[in-house]
Amino acid sequence: MFRAATAGIDTSPIVMQILGGGAAEDGEEGADDNHAQAQAQAQAQAEAEARAAEEQAMHAEKAKNDKKRRAEEKRRKQQQQEEEE
Repeated sequence: MFRAATAGIDTSPIVMQILGGGAAEDGEEGADDNHAQAQAQAQAQAEAEARAAEEQAMHAEKAKNDKKRRAEEKRRKQQQQEEEE
């Protein structure tokens, strides 16, 4: 059960069955619970994908800014060298 809990698997229905406070998974409640769990997982997946896309966009923007900064520094160094000559 520890592995299931740390792997992100919802163990609450199993724990409730063991403790005697939960309904079996094979009824209407079980279907509703499964549907709700599937919706929650889909939402969590969508949120994770959105975060990943946002991070990727941030990294791309940072890379673009770094490249621009390096080009500006190179141009300044060239200007300084031309002025010194």
